[in-house]
Amino acid sequence: MKKLLTSLLLLLLILTGCGGGGSSPEPVPIKLQPVSQFESPAKLPADKFRLARIDYRFDTPASNKDINGNHTTSYDAVKPMIDNIKQVGFTGVIFQLQTPINKDTGLVGLHDQAPNDKTLPKDTWKLIDYAKSQGLSVWISLSIVDSVTDCFLTPDFKKYTEQQMFSNIITYQKNIATVAQQHLVDGLFISEGNYNLESYDHLFYWQQLISELRKVFSGKLSYTTYLFEPTSIWNHVDYASISVNHTLSKTPIYDLKSIMNLYYNDASNINEIQRIKDFYMVYGKKFILVSSPILADIGVGNTPQNFWDNVINNIWTNISLPQIDKEMHSLKIRAFLEVVHKYLPDITDGVVFSEYSPWLQHVSFTTPKTNDVGVYKYYCCGGDLTNNTDAQKTINSYFSKPWGYYTVQ
Repeated sequence: MKKLLTSLLLLLLILTGCGGGGSSPEPVPIKLQPVSQFESPAKLPADKFRLARIDYRFDTPASNKDINGNHTTSYDAVKPMIDNIKQVGFTGVIFQLQTPINKDTGLVGLHDQAPNDKTLPKDTWKLIDYAKSQGLSVWISLSIVDSVTDCFLTPDFKKYTEQQMFSNIITYQKNIATVAQQHLVDGLFISEGNYNLESYDHLFYWQQLISELRKVFSGKLSYTTYLFEPTSIWNHVDYASISVNHTLSKTPIYDLKSIMNLYYNDASNINEIQRIKDFYMVYGKKFILVSSPILADIGVGNTPQNFWDNVINNIWTNISLPQIDKEMHSLKIRAFLEVVHKYLPDITDGVVFSEYSPWLQHVSFTTPKTNDVGVYKYYCCGGDLTNNTDAQKTINSYFSKPWGYYTVQ
């Protein structure tokens, strides 16, 4: 149960966003700042990359406007995010799409949650072309998720076979991969966080998917899982990817070196650094490491349980707001990059930060109105980077330095 809850929370961090407003009850959205506030990005070795995730799963309703009056998932709304991503020093962007599966039928469900249309956003390829024109690498994540919740998928193989479900997944992803090849996309995450389908018993189906994708797509492939245990899927993709978001401490710690040391013994008594090294020795694949730090914290990576209740249980009437801790948020970002650069630089080829969230820029989500309290919690207290200039500057302070840069001796 603990494993499932942790995974759900990590998936929510990946698939839903909330940005860095202040602690006042009615913050005004902050426009993206000009390039002059950032240091110039460092040139990286050809095999290293720094990616920002854009949560771009499907178009929001046409009535959803940002503070500039643009439809929140339109080209005009998302293009400034890509510009900001480049300015901060990211070398590439992940467009978070998805493979929505109806858990009761095993079919791809693009219209299972009325009135949502979960086909690809209409400006997807236009934005990908723009990102490429700016010299950014582009990845697409096709996370296999529940078609109604957009989160963790629990398929019912009593109603259909696993082969039937994966055949549907293959058809859907292969069509996207074909177009991605035409637009020079650099890589695909075939999915992220499907730990209930990661064991060797399911490998045959993943091999089918990977084989079919390679027929139409020449870029890199990856699969993201958690630190619980590795997956044999990694043997068949180009990069092993891990979401590094375990709770490090249940109480606050405001010393960078002390937080770094927690990666040797986190709150679950896991030596995260050694575990990643052990995975590398077994699989021999370079890593893409994913971080999704949020502002609400009662420890070091310890999110208050009630922060997630509004979404998990669909409770929208509780207007109480969690605390935010900008100092801890900055320290978590710094500690993650210090650990990667000091202890794992040779076996890690890429880092990912989540996320920029176009859907969250809808003006109605920027104040704690009763009907939008759950989403407002993401906006004010979560991990959205779109408006969080403090986090952007912290990331830039490392991305303006060479790969392997660290400050703690």
